[in-house]
Amino acid sequence: IFVQPHEAIAKKAAEEAAASREPEKEVDPALYGELQEGLDTAAAAAEGEADPVGGDELIELLEGCAKVGEVAAAMYCAERLESVLDGGMPDDLVDRAFAALKPLLRPSAVASSPQLRGPWKEDG
Repeated sequence: IFVQPHEAIAKKAAEEAAASREPEKEVDPALYGELQEGLDTAAAAAEGEADPVGGDELIELLEGCAKVGEVAAAMYCAERLESVLDGGMPDDLVDRAFAALKPLLRPSAVASSPQLRGPWKEDG
């Protein structure tokens, strides 16, 4: 069978890209449940419908969301953290937030189908 050179090159490039792509990480559903519960509490606190959420809890949520590749949820946590601390975040929290968010600069670290819902989503 004769194949056009450009078709063979495109097929080879697609196969190499698929082989080099990292497989999607499997995340424990219980972890998603914990993160969703924490995010719901943080969102309720932001609306004044629940007790305030502290900086330590928000940074842990940010780290958890970033670890599972949930960019929008992690950024929501970062914004809430900044708001709760009135823009004056201690250096240790800044370092933790940066360390958690930095891996998300790689597209392969981002969840292909985000599962967490909240105020950052229209349907959340």
